Amino acid sequence: MSTSLSLGVHTVTLTVTDNEGAMGTANAIINVATEPPPPPPPQGELSILGITIIPRGSTATYTVTLTNTGTTTISAAELTLSVSPNRRIKKLSPSGPVSVGDVLGGQSVSRNWSGRTDKQGDATITVTATSGGVIIDVETFPLIVVK
Repeated sequence: MSTSLSLGVHTVTLTVTDNEGAMGTANAIINVATEPPPPPPPQGELSILGITIIPRGSTATYTVTLTNTGTTTISAAELTLSVSPNRRIKKLSPSGPVSVGDVLGGQSVSRNWSGRTDKQGDATITVTATSGGVIIDVETFPLIVVK
């Protein structure tokens, strides 16, 4: 036997009778509740520390920090730094996404990028933090390469 119960608290009574007519009864209280809500999405904040105006031919170094501002762990976090237009900094290292692992609530992790400034002009540095392919935060930083 099966039955569907609505949300709420229900008392279910089971009564049985044996071959000689003896009876027994048992009660069970069942609480039908909704599914628990999913955990909150990871929350993080990026910051970039570095030089805004830098002479052409110099080494530019930028420190990127991801701070977990929530209570849920940011799992398998990755940081990516790009420069647009990309000809302003050459030989940017690291050149691709950087895995920083899990970042617990309230903790931070930092990574450095560096490269040689090349062409004179304005640019924008963009840093992206992701977790499992989901964007956690994006931050931009101005760059001016001078003679």
